[in-house]
Amino acid sequence: MKAESGAEETQALKREGYIGSFMRVGTVVSYVSTSEIAADNAQRAAKVQVDRIRTVAAGGNPGH
Repeated sequence: MKAESGAEETQALKREGYIGSFMRVGTVVSYVSTSEIAADNAQRAAKVQVDRIRTVAAGGNPGH
């Protein structure tokens, strides 16, 4: 499955109602697992995770 998350590398897989996204953001590897949602929503969740990682790496608070 092709996915765009904004990470340096993204690998996504889709199975019956499940989408998993592995992403590399700098030296951090992240995994987002979703089920029973549309592919565009799973991609949005992956982008949120990438943004949170970048915020923390820059010394920020990802909750704000």
